[in-house]
Amino acid sequence: MRTPTGVLKAPPYVTKGGKKEVTDPSKAQILPLDYSPAICRQNEQGTRALSDQALQKQLASQLKLSAKAIQEAEKACESGESTFKHVFGSYDTQGKWAPTSAKGTLEDTEVLGSSFEQIDVGERGFYVALDKNYIKIFVVFGTGLKLIYGDQVGEYIEKAMCWNIEEYNSVNPPEIPKDIQHKEYEKWLLSNPHLCWAPWSRAGVYHWGVWMERGHHDRGSIVTKDTNVKARMEQVMWPLFKAMGALTRAQRILLTAVDIECMREYESILRNCLTATQQLFETDERECFTLRACLVNIFTEPHIDGGDVKGG
Repeated sequence: MRTPTGVLKAPPYVTKGGKKEVTDPSKAQILPLDYSPAICRQNEQGTRALSDQALQKQLASQLKLSAKAIQEAEKACESGESTFKHVFGSYDTQGKWAPTSAKGTLEDTEVLGSSFEQIDVGERGFYVALDKNYIKIFVVFGTGLKLIYGDQVGEYIEKAMCWNIEEYNSVNPPEIPKDIQHKEYEKWLLSNPHLCWAPWSRAGVYHWGVWMERGHHDRGSIVTKDTNVKARMEQVMWPLFKAMGALTRAQRILLTAVDIECMREYESILRNCLTATQQLFETDERECFTLRACLVNIFTEPHIDGGDVKGG
């Protein structure tokens, strides 16, 4: 692979004549992860769906601004005090070497991040950013899996999913992204050939689900190439998707607690997909997402694309 700064050379084990084989799909060991939220295990009565609902309501009530906090904010506004900090929208366009541009370095990004107030959310905590009309801008959860499943089960699910992705990665390596958008990514490619040399690369992105065909939005959604695998790979992918249901349940509960209207929109979009197509990427009986991206050993850094700010 050629980049503007050099040529990606083959790792030593390739140049020395060594041949590394991709593992046979039948040897992959995917760990099953079918767990109920902690609130369901604590209370033996009721179904999983009912426990999901109870947890959603509990989280939603905790995310609301208290009456006392609203009173304090309103008094501060009346007295002219500055109660809201403006930290968005200014740093992405600050000159030639904007930290989030293609030319920005990791050092630039770290300096930018350290200039803002640092808040420790904690494993079981969360942080809610509101605008001056008390509408949520974003919500950050410390450890979402532990919040939903409890400490022990949540930690196990996290470690087991890492194992499962490694297993799938060993039998069906991802394709390394062909486009190089950022300066630091070029350096990373040249310094890590052992992770991105086909056909046994250990760096890339999987896209599972459906999306719009690039340049042909009028044709409707299509199944991604990573989802439409060969028959021999299905024996590994289906167990992986089933195990991912534990993540889907946690994400669904958290998103519903944060923004139930957004979740309803997701469900509406999913209903428009053909039933036969949906079965190809379904991870849970109450699936709500049409597309997932799984990054494996991929270098990432903050950046902004034109489409991110389209329409303001």
